[in-house]
Amino acid sequence: MRLNRILIVSLFLTVASVFAAGWALTSTPGSRSFGKVTVGKTSEPTVFTVTNSAKSSVAITGVTLIGVNPTDYKLEPSGTCKVGSVLSASDKCTVVVKFSPKAAGTRSASVRIDSVRY
Repeated sequence: MRLNRILIVSLFLTVASVFAAGWALTSTPGSRSFGKVTVGKTSEPTVFTVTNSAKSSVAITGVTLIGVNPTDYKLEPSGTCKVGSVLSASDKCTVVVKFSPKAAGTRSASVRIDSVRY
């Protein structure tokens, strides 16, 4: 039986991992504020390292932006956490994000990483 789990990385960034016995994806950094970025401009990329802290392998089945302002953020193709990637125990992959606000004020979103355990 394969079990599904989700790791949420918030942009303005707080990480919420879903833990089950022997299964956890974690992110470093766990949170990130992109600071002041002018509307229409783009921040420097930020790299989040996702680690499989479980004792078994997991396969990534989705990497998406969700939340209040997901269109203000962009997942860069240089990230290695891609659909179909398999992380063995202790393996790592990266999610690379840029921020390009479409309006002034606080803009927030999350990166959602779906996975299945093998």
